[in-house]
Amino acid sequence: MPWFKIVFTCCPSFTSIRTECGYDYVTVYDGSGVLFPQLGWFCYQPDGIVVRSTSNTMYVTFSSDSMVTDQGFYATYTSMLSHAQCVETLTDLEGSLQSPFYPFNYTNNLLCTWLIQVPDEYILQLR
Repeated sequence: MPWFKIVFTCCPSFTSIRTECGYDYVTVYDGSGVLFPQLGWFCYQPDGIVVRSTSNTMYVTFSSDSMVTDQGFYATYTSMLSHAQCVETLTDLEGSLQSPFYPFNYTNNLLCTWLIQVPDEYILQLR
């Protein structure tokens, strides 16, 4: 069974400026519990954040105190093969190519190749 990394795309919606960041927050750990390395501690993040694990397990906690309440947070998650290989043949007259996970960091141990092939009467320009 292949190993997967988990990307946790978290958009906490603590929309009030009065949010007490020291008291209401989401914590993300790189493993199956609080004894694993902390990937982040988040409260007011109106633009959202992206957190990436180094393994196939991520532990998320939400803590609040007894005083102020707010909207909370919403998060989605996706998974990807931990050692993605990219081999692609491009045949359109124009297009683009990018490293895996762009604009986020690419992973270790990648080997990516692109074969760009157009009809004989054309030449190629890469910008």
